[in-house]
Amino acid sequence: MNSPTFSLDAALRRNAQRRGHRAALWIPGGDRPPSTLSDVESGGCVVSWSILDRWVAQLALDLRDRLASSSRRPSDGDTCGWLVHTTDQTFRDVLIALACQAAGIVECPIDLSGGAAYIAACRSQLEAVSLDGGERVAMIDRAAARAAAGATVPRPDSFASPTDDALVLWTSGTSGRPKGVVLSVGALALNAAAKLQAVPQAVSDTRLTVLSFAHAYARTCDLGTWLLSGCQLAVTRGFDGWCRSAGLIEPTLCNTVPSLAERMLDSELGLNRLRLLGCGGAALPPDAFQAWKQRGVTVIQGYGLTECGPVISSQTPSDSVPERVGQVVTGWESELRGDRLFVRGACTMNRYLEDPASTRQRIDPDGWLDTGDLVRQCEQTGQLQILGRADDRINLSNGFNVDPSAIEQRFQSLPGVATALVVGSANGRGIDLWIERDPDAEPAAGLEASLDTVAETLAAWERPKRVGWFQLPATQRPEMVNRKGAVRRAALMAYVRDLPIE
Repeated sequence: MNSPTFSLDAALRRNAQRRGHRAALWIPGGDRPPSTLSDVESGGCVVSWSILDRWVAQLALDLRDRLASSSRRPSDGDTCGWLVHTTDQTFRDVLIALACQAAGIVECPIDLSGGAAYIAACRSQLEAVSLDGGERVAMIDRAAARAAAGATVPRPDSFASPTDDALVLWTSGTSGRPKGVVLSVGALALNAAAKLQAVPQAVSDTRLTVLSFAHAYARTCDLGTWLLSGCQLAVTRGFDGWCRSAGLIEPTLCNTVPSLAERMLDSELGLNRLRLLGCGGAALPPDAFQAWKQRGVTVIQGYGLTECGPVISSQTPSDSVPERVGQVVTGWESELRGDRLFVRGACTMNRYLEDPASTRQRIDPDGWLDTGDLVRQCEQTGQLQILGRADDRINLSNGFNVDPSAIEQRFQSLPGVATALVVGSANGRGIDLWIERDPDAEPAAGLEASLDTVAETLAAWERPKRVGWFQLPATQRPEMVNRKGAVRRAALMAYVRDLPIE
């Protein structure tokens, strides 16, 4: 069984051959790198491409043996084995991801920060071998010892075809229950290559990852582009991780989400060499976009879905503007049916895990995937503007349509606002606006006046007729807002339904 000519595992092997002694992976000292790897003055250790390749090859063999000794077998698909593990956003997640690719094992990572209920909901849908805790650490450390010793490690057989299942990622969107998305070997490599084509990076770049590898954005735009470009990667998690690591390695590249991007900007830590800041998950407020630009950092916004690997569109360094998400990237056919976006291409998911009905509902017989998103394309630039979810569109009795997401983003960008929700008014003639104040922010003077100022910039039928205020208890927030900050619309609408409104 031979590896496909174009895969992330093939990219790793090419880097080992061409850039053997160049730095590949930086491991912070606080993440307890294996003692067999040499410490360096920067507070951790640097692993070269050649050592990383041997490390991955040995770990791949060990994982094969681990799965062979287990009586558990996957219930979906026909592969050599499936492995489930929780990700803690350390170098170990990178090693497991690369070793699964090298061994032809379908990896099923689950974000540890999701909490016990989330992890249980994901695991309940899988029949897979589990690798967590001390067993995972010990296996990775043993493989590191052999890699550091310079031993030649025979590489195991990998996937047979680019269409083979390779990865299961979890998406809940705004519905709540996690759903497994099965992505192929080829989809992972092709989508990363398309992103890299839109946003080139050099071998001399240093990429700091602050987002979870259990989600598609970091998996493709951090891990995938790192392997294909041959630059250096460092791994941490969130704002605290940025504060610990950014000053040590001074990254040139980083992908974030809006809330994190704004905190990074305020901290001013580790920005000396940063040149490109990717921002996904939601739109970065225009004022934050301009503030990054003034710091000499180009913000790259894009759009995608887990079901698409995830990148559908991306800005480039030459067309970076606020409130847009770039042109459709290489590898996709796209079609607007009305305002609703459909795409087709090799990066489309193989299927939803154990859910053929949902798969058929999402992908038609001709291969077109319904994104469920309403999109407008600029005639001059070709860039996309995301209007919101098709299911969320509000049809007013006066014949006008309102897409709440774009309006909510305008209000939510105001200082002091944690959450904004737009709903249709009871009489069907207009919309109401619900605002949750940010409990962690300083009280914003004149917030009501700021709301009026934003409203004046909207079309007449988009201006809220009434404004209501609410504050979510911390215990209920996970039910109303997902981990990316997007509202679970049905749940939040039910919560505010009986609250008083002016």
